[in-house]
Amino acid sequence: MFWNIFTFELKYRFGRPATYIYFALLAFVALLLVASGSTPASEKVYHNSPILIANLYLLFSIFGIMIASAVMGVPLYRDLEHKTGTFLFSYPISKSAYFMGRFWGSFVALVFISLGGVLGYWLGSIIGPGTGWTEELRYGPNTFVNYFQPWLTLWLPNMWFAATLFFALIVFTRNIKSIYSGGIIVFIGYLLTNFLAQDIENKDLVQIIDPFGLNSFDYQSRYLTPYEQNNFLLNIDGNLLINRLLWSAIGLAFFLAAYFSFSFTRFFQIKQGKIKKAKEDTVISKALNSASIAVSFSGSFQWKILKALTRIEIKNIAKDVYFRSILLGGLIFLVLDIWLGNTLYSVPSHPVTSVIIEFKSFTYVIFVFIILVFFTGETLHRDKSTGYSSINDTFPVNDSVIIGSKFLGMVFICFLLASIPILVGVVIQTLKGYFNYNLSTYLIDSFLISFPDYIQMVMLVFAIHLFVNNKFAGHAASIGLWVILIVLRNFGSFNFNLFFYSYKPNYTWSEMNGLGHFSEPLFWFN
Repeated sequence: MFWNIFTFELKYRFGRPATYIYFALLAFVALLLVASGSTPASEKVYHNSPILIANLYLLFSIFGIMIASAVMGVPLYRDLEHKTGTFLFSYPISKSAYFMGRFWGSFVALVFISLGGVLGYWLGSIIGPGTGWTEELRYGPNTFVNYFQPWLTLWLPNMWFAATLFFALIVFTRNIKSIYSGGIIVFIGYLLTNFLAQDIENKDLVQIIDPFGLNSFDYQSRYLTPYEQNNFLLNIDGNLLINRLLWSAIGLAFFLAAYFSFSFTRFFQIKQGKIKKAKEDTVISKALNSASIAVSFSGSFQWKILKALTRIEIKNIAKDVYFRSILLGGLIFLVLDIWLGNTLYSVPSHPVTSVIIEFKSFTYVIFVFIILVFFTGETLHRDKSTGYSSINDTFPVNDSVIIGSKFLGMVFICFLLASIPILVGVVIQTLKGYFNYNLSTYLIDSFLISFPDYIQMVMLVFAIHLFVNNKFAGHAASIGLWVILIVLRNFGSFNFNLFFYSYKPNYTWSEMNGLGHFSEPLFWFN
């Protein structure tokens, strides 16, 4: 029975266009970076040197976390969503066959997707010098082991950890939104290691607790000469080996915990909360009944319904525990970024408004990106997932009103996200004894720059989801498109190291501008 479920999952995954889209996305980005010579390689280091391949594999694995959530978060949830789980009780399917078949079938598909980055890197190192796109002397020999060893020792363990985490979260919570919080927890762990990295005394701890292994790799390779980077594979020993073993073991712990806690009866039982949800869905019909209905169902009637539905959409998002947890994570790091600020020899910067705004563009914008991408999709697909979409046609409400209410709800969330840094900045300035707030600078940056950028992102994600008409494929397509836009936007003068370090709170945009790579924040959405 295991083999039947395993092969079914493989057929399902490889029959979905999303699998090949993810594969092509990784291959395209890798090929473009390597073929054009837009890698962090120094003048004497090959673009396809073993150390550089390992470096970029780790960076790709961070974006692979998003792909892992889309692939590994749905094998079990699919039966819940389509209500096919109850049919499993009529077949002689064992827990082991079902659980293992779903997991390993999806994990094999995830491994295949990751190979897209390997293929793209290899093709880029051939196309670049072959077409004269980049000078041939900047490339070394294309040895198979140079591509396979870092994929096996660095990228694959990250995929294993992410796969087991997201799969286990569905088993424990039976809620697809939990994978968002799981991804945030991993990301917060990575950001915490960057805070600790500012203290050299914590370097061993920093290398070990980094879930992606980036800090371990940095310490392991930072003193290698160009000759060593070009000719030798990265040694997987010391803290890097401990890091890989630790997080692989944590992944195994997630896998075993999910397996032993999984139960057909518990997992597929009907939640009591469904009744409560049905009662909440009647709010829309009450709003319709309370509206003053004229002879025509247009004009003022549609306007009143639009306002009522917009309020409902805002409440649905604001009351969501996962939205609050992600927002809380962003708020915590926003406070830390602004409070700690940029220090020079342990001397903090004066908390002037321009400096406060500068630090607002670090980790906080990553949380904003996550909220807008995922909750825009959740908002659009909420009616379908709750089964309420079948009732919409019974109401005299235009489709444009329904879609418009969802968009306006997200616009309000954008306004909220743009306003929070003002409040945090003013409070921190006050606590530090600085009272020259310069509110005009706050307002211009938040409402004339950030707020329109956030709305642009929501509009693009809306268009993608309406075109794709699949929640998970829409999430992945939205993230993939933004990655491609970032790469293309900075194409030619793109430095992938700075793209990575733009996540780190101990770098300022002014420092990056001084290096001549950016004239504005990389993650502004314009």
